[in-house]
Amino acid sequence: MHKIFENCPLLNSYHEHNFNQTLEIGVSKQMGAISKEIAKKELKKKYINTLSPIKSNKFIDFSNALPWVSEELISINESTKPIFLSRNGIKVVSSFFNKFKEIMYPESKFEETINWWNNKFDKALKPPTDKVYWRPIIPEMLDSENLEAGRRFKMICYYWKICSEKSLKIINKQQNSFLFKFEDLLVNKIKRQEFCDIVGVGADFLENKFQKPINVAEPVSYKLDESQKKVFSAICSKTMETLKYKEVDYEVKY
Repeated sequence: MHKIFENCPLLNSYHEHNFNQTLEIGVSKQMGAISKEIAKKELKKKYINTLSPIKSNKFIDFSNALPWVSEELISINESTKPIFLSRNGIKVVSSFFNKFKEIMYPESKFEETINWWNNKFDKALKPPTDKVYWRPIIPEMLDSENLEAGRRFKMICYYWKICSEKSLKIINKQQNSFLFKFEDLLVNKIKRQEFCDIVGVGADFLENKFQKPINVAEPVSYKLDESQKKVFSAICSKTMETLKYKEVDYEVKY
C-alpha cells in the first residue's frame, strides 16, 4: 500500500517508519519489560519526533509494529486515526512462514529473546535493536501444544492472532478508528472510496491501482500443508471467525 501512496501529494506516506525502534518499544511493553509511560516517552523521541512534514501535516504509516503501540500513540495525539487493514490469516501466516525465514521468528535469533524473557529482562542479555529479535512472546507459544508443523509456524500463527486481536480491541474502543479488509479493497469500489475519504485523498485515488501485487518479497502463492492447516485452525479459527474470514486458501496471481 505504501508504494501506492508514496507519490500522493496530499500526505506523507511511510512504510514501517523507524520499524526496529518502534517494534522494540511495543514488544518490550507487550512482554512487560517497560511500562506504558516509558513506552510513550520512547515513542515521542524515536517515532513521532522523527516524522517529517515534507508534503503536508498528514502522515500515514503502513506498519505491523503499530498495533503494539497504538494505545500510546493515541494518548499522545488524540487526532490519530487507527486503521486496521486486515488480510486473511492463512495468506499472512503462509507468507510470513515461507518468505521471511530470516525475519519472522528465526530460531537462531529468537532463542536470545526467549533467554532474555526467561531471565526477567536482564539488561546484559537484551537483544540488539533489530526486528529479527523483536516479536512478542506469550507462554502459549512455548508450550507443548500444536507443534505438528514446528514451533516457528506455531509462533507465527499466534503472532497473527494477537496482532489482529490487539487491532480489533483498539477499533472497538477508540472513536475515529476503522477496519478494512484488504480483500475488499481489491474488489469493492465503495470500500476503496471509503478508505480514501478517511485517509484524506481523492475518492478515486485507488482506482486501477490493484491490477497486480507490487513490492512483494517473493512472487509465489504458498499454500499450507495439512499439518499447518490443523495448527492454524486450532490457534486462529476464532479470530478468523470474528473477522468474517473463511478458512479457505486462495491463489494470488503475480
